Amino acid sequence: MKIKALIIVFILISLQISFAQSYAFGVKGGLTAANQRFNSGGSYDNGLLFKYHGALYIENAPDDPTSVLFAQVGYHTRGHARRYRRGVSVNYQTNQLFEVPAFTEQFVFNNAALIVGVKRRGVLNSDRAYYAVGLRGEYTVKTNLADNTGNLPLLYSLYYPSKDFVKKINYGLTLSGGYEFPFSELFGGFVELNIHPDVSRQYYQPPITVNSVNPFTGEQIGTIPEQSIRNLTIEVTLGLRFLRKIIYTD
Repeated sequence: MKIKALIIVFILISLQISFAQSYAFGVKGGLTAANQRFNSGGSYDNGLLFKYHGALYIENAPDDPTSVLFAQVGYHTRGHARRYRRGVSVNYQTNQLFEVPAFTEQFVFNNAALIVGVKRRGVLNSDRAYYAVGLRGEYTVKTNLADNTGNLPLLYSLYYPSKDFVKKINYGLTLSGGYEFPFSELFGGFVELNIHPDVSRQYYQPPITVNSVNPFTGEQIGTIPEQSIRNLTIEVTLGLRFLRKIIYTD
């Protein structure tokens, strides 16, 4: 239902933008470099997660195209990756060493996003260069968190993000810069760089009280600190732009 609501809002905004005036619309997508900011008592090997994204957009096209309003709905990947080198660990039950191979863990959040904002052209002394600022709302469709913890002992899994603490509704800002390439009067392309910092938390796990041995250090522990995660994503985007002009005649 949340995805349908985002689509309905996008359609309503699109109708408002396109009603009785010229407008542009198109499709865009590209590469994603996702990361997450942690605010917790633990430390993590927090690396970039490389994925893809795609979106549909619409914007008004007034006679003076310097400032326009836009809206877009898309499917985006948030998350991070942890990359571990080959090493040696200890089995604290037997006090024996064992080799751990190099591996990568991916923590993936697939989000549907609605963005509305303002685009301004004419920067860098070029009428083709632009920047944009938007407000963004997202709904988390699915994650892969259960895949990471499904075969782990309970205590060990508490150190990993769990799907039970995922915040489905998120919001933040979108900051963009781009350059347009007109192929004709009514058709063109563009390249764009987007930065998506979240204001809300994608994930929040409160402190958990336990009385057991830390599987990482072998030390006695009493409380697993809270985990608070916010998304920070960079996207490199290519897109197509189609212009629909409305001309009034007497």
